[in-house]
Amino acid sequence: FNMLVIVGMILALGLLVDDFILIMEGMHEGIFLKRLGFTGSVKRTIRNYAVPSFSGSVTTILVFVPLACVGGVDGKFIRVIPVTASVCLAMSYIVSVLLGPSMSRLFLSRAEHKGPGTVDRFSHRAEQALSRWLGSSVVGSRKQALLWVLGAFLLFVFSVFAATGLRDTLYPKEDGRTLGIAVELAPGTTLDQSQAVAEELGEILKHKPFFEHIMRITGGKDAYSLSSFHDYLGRNQGENIIGFACFLTPGKERDRLAFEYVDELRAELEEALKDRPGVRILMNPAIGGSSGEDAVQIDISGNSLSELREAARQVMAELGTIPGVVDIRDSIGPAGMELEFRPMFEAMNHYGVSQATLAGQMLAYMENEKISTFRRSGTRDDLDIRLGAVWSGPDHNRLQSWEELARLTIINNQGRAVPLWSLAEPVMTQAEHVVFHREGRRSVTVLAKLEGVYVSEVLERMRPRMDEMQENWPDGQEFVFAGEADVEATYRNMLVAFMVAIVLVYAILALLFDSLLYPGIILSTVLFALVGVFLGFINTGMPFSFSAAIGIVALVGIVVNDAIIMIETMRARRKQGQSVFEAAKLGAADRLRPIVSTTVTNFAGLTPLALSDPGWAPLCKAIIFGELTATVGAVVLIPALFVLLTRSKRPGPQHP
Repeated sequence: FNMLVIVGMILALGLLVDDFILIMEGMHEGIFLKRLGFTGSVKRTIRNYAVPSFSGSVTTILVFVPLACVGGVDGKFIRVIPVTASVCLAMSYIVSVLLGPSMSRLFLSRAEHKGPGTVDRFSHRAEQALSRWLGSSVVGSRKQALLWVLGAFLLFVFSVFAATGLRDTLYPKEDGRTLGIAVELAPGTTLDQSQAVAEELGEILKHKPFFEHIMRITGGKDAYSLSSFHDYLGRNQGENIIGFACFLTPGKERDRLAFEYVDELRAELEEALKDRPGVRILMNPAIGGSSGEDAVQIDISGNSLSELREAARQVMAELGTIPGVVDIRDSIGPAGMELEFRPMFEAMNHYGVSQATLAGQMLAYMENEKISTFRRSGTRDDLDIRLGAVWSGPDHNRLQSWEELARLTIINNQGRAVPLWSLAEPVMTQAEHVVFHREGRRSVTVLAKLEGVYVSEVLERMRPRMDEMQENWPDGQEFVFAGEADVEATYRNMLVAFMVAIVLVYAILALLFDSLLYPGIILSTVLFALVGVFLGFINTGMPFSFSAAIGIVALVGIVVNDAIIMIETMRARRKQGQSVFEAAKLGAADRLRPIVSTTVTNFAGLTPLALSDPGWAPLCKAIIFGELTATVGAVVLIPALFVLLTRSKRPGPQHP
């Protein structure tokens, strides 16, 4: 049970309430308006609404099935949402149809002989007003209906074109409670020097009221700073590395979201370390999402590590010119230094030392190999016998500096000791701490986080510059955008899921209504819902995100439910002998109250999550914006399309 399960339950809330609203509306109509009594109302409600409610639940579950099949890390991350929503929907139908009417007896049986209440009279007047307006302004003629449909289509086209200017991101930032701070001092910094810096920075951090707990680590990064595979595979330990694992106070005790403290805190720490050259501060707040990967990742692959390091330096310099791009670094980090011994073959021949002998004895010196065990009598522990210069013991027994290697000797083929430096030349060279490979080739990844800027904006600026830089790179050296640039593949998967959901819903509706036209009318509300989503995001300046895409897919099931019942009501009026125009306006008016009730309950369920969690606000707002316009579309667009696509021939009343 986690946050995603809660999101799935909230998502299903409006849908399952729709089932109960439908059943209770039928019971209310039978008892108070038709005067059928409780038993008669139950029979009428089940007869009229059980099948439409079932079809609505089935179509909604079919909408969630493709969403549960989205592949990749992101698909696995959100899979629990559609599964939870589908289970809730299945149970809600069973409870609403089998238990809803019987449970309502506790409340409705006493009111069985009462007349309509205040809400009934108000809704009745609203339905009459809507019916008159539809008859005079929307479905008074086919020409009127056609104009409304064309206007809705043009509005949809406009919203789609406007949506092309929306910024996008994979996951909006959430308010986490952890912050990892990694400080990398200049190479060569001793552990004692790092400890002094750690104490200085710790004094700054411990006086921050928004931190509840802080753990300091000298000689390595903290756990909160390790969130991606680059972090885990990279250099995490060293005498020049300091880590702070910070746990923030609960959100209600802070005046800002956790990630909003990062800029100010980074500036304060940089000011404290301004006199120390070569310092790099990396901050990693918990901001949600399916992984802890950096938003910007540019993979550069080639053959030479030195050339890759130079290319990475150019890319990092270019990223540094873009405002809002922070914590810029590469996956291999600064190069270290190592002592390399190059054999002097003439000297080796002179002293009688082969390459295998030299390599084997130097390996023994550098390793800590267990070669035997010294067994002691009694209950005393046995002692390991190890061969090598590196072994567990007091520091004064270990090699303290590379100059001490001058004391090492190599035993030649005559059993004599020859100084190591007489056989090999020591040379200080650069050494890489870690080497990454991509598709069998050496690679370096340039990483960066974003503050107040979106990845699409960064990539838009970087693409032409990367093309220019690649022209000056050696042959065979290539780059590829990764990280949130993979958002295109994720959205492509979501689009496929959305289209599959539409096809499945259309197929079920075609079987239900035995028509190819009525499913088209019902699905038109989906297009009108998209108008609300796009215009709502544009007006609020909210970027389009993966959670918003989930909301759009879920929106299909929500708006289709209302449209199914409305079309069923219009068809029922046609069977009673009413004209197309009468059936359209009266059918829409009849469903005004339950449609508005469903919309209001959805708002009530989604608004708290939209206001409390910025990570899931796009999902909630996509449904809210879409349902607003879908409600208007249901009472205006569906009657207009019903008039245009239904034959005018008046069917005679059908009798059982």
